[in-house]
Amino acid sequence: MPNWICFYRQQMERYPAQAGPYAEDVKALEALRAELHGRY
Repeated sequence: MPNWICFYRQQMERYPAQAGPYAEDVKALEALRAELHGRY
């Protein structure tokens, strides 16, 4: 999952016009990672 978060952050930097949707994806992935981390 860290690779996907990194990928979306890079996309935000490369394509600033699309940063909004990428930011939503990063936020969702980070929330999922935190939820999964809390379970194990």
